[in-house]
This record gives sequence, C-alpha cells and structure tokens, in this order.
Amino acid sequence: MTSIPDAAQVVVIGGGIAGASTAYHLTNLGITDVVLLEQGNLTCGTTWHAAGLVGQLRATRNATRMSRYGIALWAMTHAPVATVAALRETSVLFAALIGALFLREAFGWQRAAGTAVIVAGVMILRLG
Repeated sequence: MTSIPDAAQVVVIGGGIAGASTAYHLTNLGITDVVLLEQGNLTCGTTWHAAGLVGQLRATRNATRMSRYGIALWAMTHAPVATVAALRETSVLFAALIGALFLREAFGWQRAAGTAVIVAGVMILRLG
C-alpha cells in the first residue's frame, strides 16, 4: 500500500467509475496533485457489481449523460471508434433478441426498424 500524503490540491473519494473518471479528467486539465482514495481496490464497490453490464439509462438526465460519456471515453482508449460502435450496436441487437426469444417481450415494428438500422450500420462499417 502506498502511503497517503498529508496534503493534496484535490482529493477524490471513491475509486469507482465516477471517482476514477474525475481524477483522470483533473489530471488531463493539468492538475497533477490529485489523490484518489479507495477503501479497497479500484472499482471494487458498486462499479464492480455492474461489471459487464454497460447500461446507459439512469435516473436523471445528467447521470445518463455522464454514463454515456464514460462508456465512450473508456471505449476510445481500448479500440478504434468504428470497432467500438459496431460492438455496442450489436450488443443492443443481441439484447433485443434475447428479450424477444427468451423473455417473451414484444418485438414490434419499432424493434424491427431498430434492428434493421443496426444491421445496416454494422454492414456499412464492415464494408467501409
């Protein structure tokens, strides 16, 4: 364990997605004296409970925007934008199909149109 400094310009409490993102953005703004405090390991709290679940809809509009931004920021550090877009969109497609086939959710014209748009987009990305 690294010792905790006596003072810092900014102290971020919590090493989940919001705390880690805040510390990341502060350092990108040039604030180098940032300390991130986490009682366990990074992302071991509530962020860990959602591992693999990349939902974007939250209780408030601002929380939804922050979630969308965090997902896009994470994705851009791991793969080219076109690859990430295709992965995200095909994941939505699989979720809709699982809902219709296994959970007996309605698959109306809205989902059919959305599916067609996603498939067309993925095909365009593969061809382009």
